[in-house]
Amino acid sequence: MILVTSFSPQGYEAYGKSMLESAFQNFKGSIIAYYDEEPEERNKVEGVIYADLTKTYGFKSFSEYMDRSPVFSGKTPAGYNYNYDAKKFSKKVFAQLDVLKPNTGKVLWVDSDSLITKPLTEEFISSLFNGKALSHLGRAGFHTETGFVGFDTDKHDFPKFLEKYTECYRKGRVFTLQRWHDCAAFDWALEQSGASANNLSPNWKMGDDLDVMPSTVLSGYILHMKGNKKWKQTESATA
Repeated sequence: MILVTSFSPQGYEAYGKSMLESAFQNFKGSIIAYYDEEPEERNKVEGVIYADLTKTYGFKSFSEYMDRSPVFSGKTPAGYNYNYDAKKFSKKVFAQLDVLKPNTGKVLWVDSDSLITKPLTEEFISSLFNGKALSHLGRAGFHTETGFVGFDTDKHDFPKFLEKYTECYRKGRVFTLQRWHDCAAFDWALEQSGASANNLSPNWKMGDDLDVMPSTVLSGYILHMKGNKKWKQTESATA
């Protein structure tokens, strides 16, 4: 089993290092953390594999293309819009693809603005998939919450999903979607591939809290400091 995440230099200092420390305590598989600026050796977490995001296949050329226009970073005439920040939200996908291509078995993506608060046992992780190729936080009528995503590369229908997911960034398919972020790419690949998926939030409906994780079986295992919560957490810790 593999747990993977990524972080910015600022994010690592604010919350990423704490996330990796909590993962090391509560996850017994491999932990891979992707960076675009390597932390100092003295500031790394024991037992974590640190990987250079900028060296993953296709990331550099994609990122350079994103720099051609500010809209690819979400800078629209009406102001910043995260729905079009393809550059920022591509990083987690390139990290995921880099892990998913060569490895087999279950791979968990957990956003770095999270804390693992309880041991993620093999039995619990298996239950998240319920025999399916994917485990996700679906929100009917809205896009999936991708702060947590599970991939089981051993399932027969997973390769088709991976093919479509890869197409979003290697062939620019993401720019044909309503939104240009990883959530939309995930949903498109899931729909197009027909891969089996266990939705951990099947009862979510429009109007419910967008932060869906606390109302799922992941509550008590993963604390996701979504959005501004991560910065508030940092401010309270340093006040």
